[in-house]
Parts: sequence; C-alpha cells; structure tokens
Amino acid sequence: MKNNTKLKIHPKYQHMIDEVDYEGREYGYWVYLKPGYMSPDTGSHTIHEYRADEVIKALRNIQKCECEVCLRELNENIDQR
Repeated sequence: MKNNTKLKIHPKYQHMIDEVDYEGREYGYWVYLKPGYMSPDTGSHTIHEYRADEVIKALRNIQKCECEVCLRELNENIDQR
C-alpha cells in the first residue's frame, strides 16, 4: 500500500488498498482499492471523501469484489507469478 497522506491506515485494511492520496481541500482524499475489493458506498473500486474521519469510516465498509474487471486482474496477477 502506498500512502501519500498523513492518514494512519489500520493494518487490517492495508492489504486491500493500492494507494491513498490527498488532493487538497477542494478534491479531498482518494483511496484506490486493490483488485478484488470495492466500496459499497461508491459502488466502485475507489473511495472519495473530503475529511479524514470519513475515509476511516468508509474503510470499514470495504467488501470483496468479484466483478469481471477484478477477476481478470486477479487472474493476470496469478499468471505473472
């Protein structure tokens, strides 16, 4: 997990996250999830919130994802090993 912010991400979520960015007050925090995970709050593989406490709350809702894109990326990662 690449964390480009000062947010402290609990270790139990780190394996689900690819990258965390902060784009300033205007654009907020962006969390890009690894293949196989999604946010039911956004219905996508990213989390976007304006405040740090909202990011932490959203992390608690991350779910496994078995969409076509995730399954393809997971299979490609297995093939590259």
